[in-house]
Amino acid sequence: MNSSETILLRTASDWLKQENEILLVTVANTWGSSPRPVGSMMLIKQDGEFIGSVSGGCIEENLINKYLTGNLPDKNVFKLSYGIDQLDTQKYGLPCGGKLELFIEKLNSTESFKLASRALQANKPIVRRLNVKTGTVSYRDCDRNQQSHFDGTYLHKIFGPQWQLLLIGANELSKFVAEFALLLNYQIIICDPREHINTSWISEGMTFTTNMPDEAIAKLSPVEQSIVLALTHDPKMDDMALMQALTMELFYVGAIGSLKTQAARRNRLQQLNLSTIQISKLHGPVGLAIGSKTPAEIAISILAEITSDRHYLETSIKNEQIPQISQA
Repeated sequence: MNSSETILLRTASDWLKQENEILLVTVANTWGSSPRPVGSMMLIKQDGEFIGSVSGGCIEENLINKYLTGNLPDKNVFKLSYGIDQLDTQKYGLPCGGKLELFIEKLNSTESFKLASRALQANKPIVRRLNVKTGTVSYRDCDRNQQSHFDGTYLHKIFGPQWQLLLIGANELSKFVAEFALLLNYQIIICDPREHINTSWISEGMTFTTNMPDEAIAKLSPVEQSIVLALTHDPKMDDMALMQALTMELFYVGAIGSLKTQAARRNRLQQLNLSTIQISKLHGPVGLAIGSKTPAEIAISILAEITSDRHYLETSIKNEQIPQISQA
C-alpha cells in the first residue's frame, strides 16, 4: 500500500507511457464550503479516465467533458473557476455557495515530478512551485508548517508527509492504523524492540525501528506535528513510551485500553512523577467513541479523532490569515 500522492505520481508515469499528453488539475483557491482543500489533485487521460479528486464529483465530470470535446484553452497552463455565481454553484453542485479555482497543466513527461517522487520515497516534504504565467516548475525545501497555497504567481503544492505518526507495538491494530494513515500521507514509524514480532506487513512508506520506545520518541522532530500512539497493551512498553511522550509538546499522545486500564495507567504515571498537567494530555481510551471492536474499526476511530483535532488546528491557523484572491 502506498500514499495517495505516490499512487497519483506513479499513475501519471504509467499513463504518459501510453499517452502523448495528460492533464494535471490542482485546486489553487477555495472560498466557502468547498469539498476539497487547496493542493488536491486529479489526473485526466485523453479517453476520459481519471484518478484523484478536486470536488464532490460534478466538476470532475465537467472537466472531463471539456477535455474530450476540445473545449479547453490551448495553453500549457490555464485557470478555470467554478461557483462564481449562484447559477454556477447550482449547476456544478458546490455546497453552501462554495467557490473553486483550479489550475490545469498539460503534461507530456514526468520530468517536473522527479523531485516530488524522490521526496515521497525519502519521506521528506518538498514544495513544487508552478509559475502559472510561464509554466515553469521549481522546487524548494518545505517547512512542515507550510501549507499548499497560491500567491498570485506561484502555485505551491506540498508533496510528502508533514505529520509524523509513531506507533508503539507491531501488532494487528498497528497494522491497520499504519495502512490507513499511509493513505492519509503520514510519515509512519513503527517501534517494537521485542523479539519474535511479525513485521511482514510493514510496507513501503513505513519505517520500523527496534529502539526502545523512549529513545524513538525523543528523536521525533518537529514535535508539534508528531503523534505517538501506545498500542501494545503491555504496561512496560506503553508506560515507557508515555513517560517520554507526555513530557514533550507533541500534537497528540494516545494509548489503547479501557477506562479501567486508563485509570490504572494514570495512577502509575503519577507515581512515576509525571505532573497532573502532563498526564492530562493523554488521550485514553484513544479514539472516538464509535463502539469499535475490531482492530480495523478501532484504527478508524483513532485516525478520526486525530483528523478532527488536526483540522480544528488548521482551520484556526487559516482563519488568522487574510485570503489572497488571484488576478492570474
